[in-house]
This record gives sequence, structure tokens and C-alpha cells, in this order.
Amino acid sequence: MDLLEDPECSGVAIVADRIHDHLRSSRRRVPRTSDQVGRPRHLIIARVVNDALVVLALAHDSMDDELRARIREREADIGG
Repeated sequence: MDLLEDPECSGVAIVADRIHDHLRSSRRRVPRTSDQVGRPRHLIIARVVNDALVVLALAHDSMDDELRARIREREADIGG
């Protein structure tokens, strides 16, 4: 699944112009395999900038403060 092609697909939220994708929702969009992660707990936070997907943060869902800090840092880098 390409977040750039369909940033509003099932399981993805748009919050403050950011794409929030919890990887547990991605399990429905990929074929099942024997080595598939049982309970994904990571989030991808991204933004579309000039037709490119810029990942602002990738973090475990228990890392709330760290995740917010990473987002602020990356948005400062891209001028968001």
C-alpha cells in the first residue's frame, strides 16, 4: 500500500495535515505470511511535500512523548 497514492485509505487518519498510519491497520492490506507480525504496534507519521511522502516519525505506540518530539524536529527540517 502506498500512502502517497491513497493517504486516506482505510485505517489511516489525517491529523493537522499529517498522515497517521498505525501499522496494525496495514495487516488488512497485505497478504498473510508465516512470518507476519502478530500484533504490530508501530505508527508512521508522514506528510506529503512537493508530491513526495516525507516520514516525520516512526515509533512504537507506547512512545508518545518521543513521537511528538520526532514530529516537531522533522517538521522543522522541512519547514512545516
